[in-house]
Amino acid sequence: MQTVRLKPDMAAQVSRLAQEAQTTVEGFVEAALREYLVKFTREKLRAERQAFDRQKEVLLAQYRGEYVAVHQGQVIDHDPGLGVLQSRIFARLGSMPVLLKRVTDEPDREWVFRSPRFERSRT
Repeated sequence: MQTVRLKPDMAAQVSRLAQEAQTTVEGFVEAALREYLVKFTREKLRAERQAFDRQKEVLLAQYRGEYVAVHQGQVIDHDPGLGVLQSRIFARLGSMPVLLKRVTDEPDREWVFRSPRFERSRT
């Protein structure tokens, strides 16, 4: 376990918010960090996707049909197999968010998931 030290004003604020949320300081901080990491990952992958799109013509010329790993706006690895590429990237960077995408001139598929909605009967 790693210890993180907060400045006194931040520690007091976190303590008050945890108390208000009726949880422990550790639970509050963990939930806040988890939420931040989800947001960070989404934003990072969005930026990597934009970098991929900007470089698409060059990527098509070099890696057509292969998977590329985009990290910090650059292709850092490529492979015909997604699983092989994923294993190498994980060994190299751990759980750092990296865009793994197949280079193709086909348009991306858009997936829409609808969540169920429950309604009360009006009787």
